[in-house]
Amino acid sequence: MTTTEVVQARRADGTPLDIPPGWLSGTLMRKAGMTKEQLAAIRERNDPTEARRTEVWVGPQESPWYFRPDLAGDAEQIPRRVDGYERRDCLGSAALKERGWTPAHIKRLLGQPDAHGEGRVGHRAAQLWAVERINKAEETDARLQTRLKKFANAAPAKTRTQERAEAEAAWLADATERRLPRWATETRAVIKMAGARWQPERETWLVPSHVLEKAKAVFEEESAARERLLSTYEAISIPGEATLIQAMAERAGAIWVPDRRVWLVPPRKADEVRASIKRFNQAADKRFEDRMSNGPSCHYCGLPATGTAVEFGVPACEECGGE
Repeated sequence: MTTTEVVQARRADGTPLDIPPGWLSGTLMRKAGMTKEQLAAIRERNDPTEARRTEVWVGPQESPWYFRPDLAGDAEQIPRRVDGYERRDCLGSAALKERGWTPAHIKRLLGQPDAHGEGRVGHRAAQLWAVERINKAEETDARLQTRLKKFANAAPAKTRTQERAEAEAAWLADATERRLPRWATETRAVIKMAGARWQPERETWLVPSHVLEKAKAVFEEESAARERLLSTYEAISIPGEATLIQAMAERAGAIWVPDRRVWLVPPRKADEVRASIKRFNQAADKRFEDRMSNGPSCHYCGLPATGTAVEFGVPACEECGGE
């Protein structure tokens, strides 16, 4: 059959002349909701009033079998319009799930998508199903109606953000704010293992309630051990100007006691700290004696003063305004 004869063997709507008018091809029947097995069962009945194979040449993507259109009503899927659907008349899977549909209901009642959206889900275009078919399924399918009724009566599902926010609020309500001294290293390790959080702006710890008793016991043991250790330390007064000696003592394990204004120094370092303080005081005394023997020095530059600054009344040299 020539190309001209093939074209002439079809009607204006594209159906072959040897097929009754209005019949649908197997491709369109699949889109209407029929499965391959259902179409095969109809063909096996060999009833020419139900299915016929055309003798006209068809393309590789077109089925040569045609079926009576009313047979599509036997499919479990909701029938589609032959002319298809516009994207604006469809809904995506996310909207269906919000209405209570499950993937199984979508596959059973709606089948392949009626249209595709502009976006992509993974490697494929977004799938859309016609609102007309969705409403029809919700009106006619008993199993879907039962599912939708349970979904409507169920409590709304919480999002992950809401769940995290609630968990955070519950944790904060259960936590207790505590302040720990710097030396309480063992207690700090215990509460950190239990999930305690440090608040740098307040310099405190948020401690879960279930670990408070254990942390308290560890802190008491640590405090008692510290008191026993400090009872062996020697109290030494280090001059405030002797910052190098203070730093040396602190590196050696000395502890500053604010209420007593003294340093508690380990016994092994006490003699060394006392010797450093003695040398510091001797050097300070010598500087004072030298300054007094040479007369007053300029308040501004340190040179021998020649007079008194008029404006402030302090010793000053001639260059700095001494008169």
